[in-house]
Amino acid sequence: MIKVLPFIFTLTLLKCIPNFQNNKDTNNFAFLFSLALGGATTNNFSFEPGSTIDLSGDGAVDATFVDINNDGVSDGINLGNSGIANMILIDSNQDGIPDSVDVNGDGSPDYFLNPNGPPYFTTENGGGRPVLLIIGSDGAILGFDTNGDGIVDDISIANTLNDHTPPIVSISPSTGTFPNGQNIIISCSDNIGIGSLIYKINGTTSDPRFPNDGNIIIQPSYTITLNSDGVYYIRALCRDLAGNVSTNVANQTFTIDSNVPVVTINHQSSPYISGSPGAISSSTIDWTVDRNGSFLIRESNGSCNLGTILSGPSPVTSGTNLQFERSALSHFSGEVTKKFTICVTSNSGLTGFATFTIQRDDTAPIVSILPNEGNFTSPTSLSLSCADTNGSGCDKIAYTSSTTGQAYNPSISSLTGLITNGNVYSSSITLSDPSQTNIKFLARDHAGNVSSITSKNYTVDSITPVISILQQSATTITNSANLTIEWKSNRAGTYEIRIGGDSCTNGTLVTGTNVSGSTSSNDAIFSTINNSSLALGTNSIRICVTNLVGSIGSILTNVTLSTSTIVAGWNFGVQSNTTLLATHGASINLNQNKLCQTTTGGTIAYPTGFGETGVAYSSTNWSQGASFYCNFSTIGFSQLTVSSAQLSSGTGPRNFRLEYSLDGINWIALIDILIQLQSSWVTLDNWILPAELNNQTNVYLRWVVTSTASPNGSGLAFTGTSRIDEIYIKGFSQ
Repeated sequence: MIKVLPFIFTLTLLKCIPNFQNNKDTNNFAFLFSLALGGATTNNFSFEPGSTIDLSGDGAVDATFVDINNDGVSDGINLGNSGIANMILIDSNQDGIPDSVDVNGDGSPDYFLNPNGPPYFTTENGGGRPVLLIIGSDGAILGFDTNGDGIVDDISIANTLNDHTPPIVSISPSTGTFPNGQNIIISCSDNIGIGSLIYKINGTTSDPRFPNDGNIIIQPSYTITLNSDGVYYIRALCRDLAGNVSTNVANQTFTIDSNVPVVTINHQSSPYISGSPGAISSSTIDWTVDRNGSFLIRESNGSCNLGTILSGPSPVTSGTNLQFERSALSHFSGEVTKKFTICVTSNSGLTGFATFTIQRDDTAPIVSILPNEGNFTSPTSLSLSCADTNGSGCDKIAYTSSTTGQAYNPSISSLTGLITNGNVYSSSITLSDPSQTNIKFLARDHAGNVSSITSKNYTVDSITPVISILQQSATTITNSANLTIEWKSNRAGTYEIRIGGDSCTNGTLVTGTNVSGSTSSNDAIFSTINNSSLALGTNSIRICVTNLVGSIGSILTNVTLSTSTIVAGWNFGVQSNTTLLATHGASINLNQNKLCQTTTGGTIAYPTGFGETGVAYSSTNWSQGASFYCNFSTIGFSQLTVSSAQLSSGTGPRNFRLEYSLDGINWIALIDILIQLQSSWVTLDNWILPAELNNQTNVYLRWVVTSTASPNGSGLAFTGTSRIDEIYIKGFSQ
């Protein structure tokens, strides 16, 4: 509180002109100057209690300095005759002289005092604009004019004077007995502003009364420190700036006694219990006290006088461990929180206590996951959260996950909280990319309630498959050949091969081998497309791979299905021992001395044949190494095939091998041909010839005998015959 002695300023008025900022302010001040001058040249100004001042500038007394706390020093300013401080004086620079005034009761300077006034209030310390009190024609105070225009700018003082709501006073903590010192706080609150509080401690039991029956504090709260042992009776009132006094006197009694029994709760098995099967069904409290005496336990919130007595009164010995147990099903009727107080009264009559709570919670927590299950095209992390509204609170979340199928079920012990299967959730779970993940989770609360297991499925694949064709058997095939494509995808997924259409959603699914199914990342797939799936001409073939989340990648390739051309052919319709010229084929072979004959040196004949002319080419005198052979050109042709038909008599050759050569000297084997029955033709149908025979001037094929065996098993005989027919070399023009 400010404590200053009365003093008087006697200054020449002309020397205390404030620092006004414009002509309007100067004119107002000139008006005040003329009012204050009154024919004299000086002005006396005093802070002494009872001194009056003119705040409106009309030459009349508007306010009086008052001493609130009766120490002989002015603490505030009263507007009227009530003697109540409607405004509080402030010494902001702590020099012992008031320099400002708090108008709205917030404890901060609103205006500054001008001891050389009038005007007596200004907007700045040592200068600024003049502040005038505006009074209505009916004498009512309207507020302050802060800019010299004669109009009220600040109505806070009017609000204060028109306030009829009493302030509220409180003392904390509440009445009690304490084993050590306490800070007791007297607090005042008001809708406008607090002027002062008054209190009494010990002594008379009468209540404090304004203006001077008690200790007056000019602030909204005050702390009293109680250190010494004893009983303290504290009573308090508050008064606001309008003079309203709190309706009721706040009063509390505090006992400070270092010998008050100290009750210590050493252990509580669980503050939460549950009536659900398997959960924590009861709570046990272990406690001791440091004084001999008697105890009782109440169902109460810190009171040793109120609440149902659950145990005692019974004797208690210092240091003895005692237990108290409550069961969810026996002592609780439902989900509720109960508060308990252990009270011990010493032999000297002092009572100490300790409190604890037990909550019954039968409801399992709820676990949620974000984002929800589904397909994701970008890397994804999962967040688990647990909620146990109005319950004991979540203890932990356990989860399991698997990328190879269903995850096993997580489990948590209801009693101990130990996770017996799974992992404890502590941070977000990042899903691998790509992956198909099943995650299962559940949660436990502090009462031992465990939620049911929730299962969610997540598929993550952020990359659209890219397909590469490693090799393709041909770009043009005959109407009897199949197409083989070797390819791979950089992403696992399902695949299918379509022909025609403009995307993977239309066209026709092809038939064949490995034309649909599943593929792993970068695994080579050999797909064979049946010739029947192709149409004559160019066929657009699209390999489509769908990744785990349905994103489709594709690659397009083309193959032309064409009817092959006969490059060279012999059906032996022209019967000549010396000119076995090609009867079919391209101009490079027809009439070009391209022959097909035998090396046996035996008798040549043209018996019944296999094909269109009904004539075959036959010879006797067969031995191992003898052969039928043909010479032809493949210039301008590729993708060559050969066909033939053979028949031997009982003593003719049985075993042949088809061989090829580019010079007629060096031969390379292709396939063995076995003629087992003398009455059955053996055919070779469009046998694919090596690519090195493509586009060659001279190509040689021979059907060479590889043993002396005969169809009837007797071996080769001179008279034994073997015939050949329908030799056709086919290919595609390049």
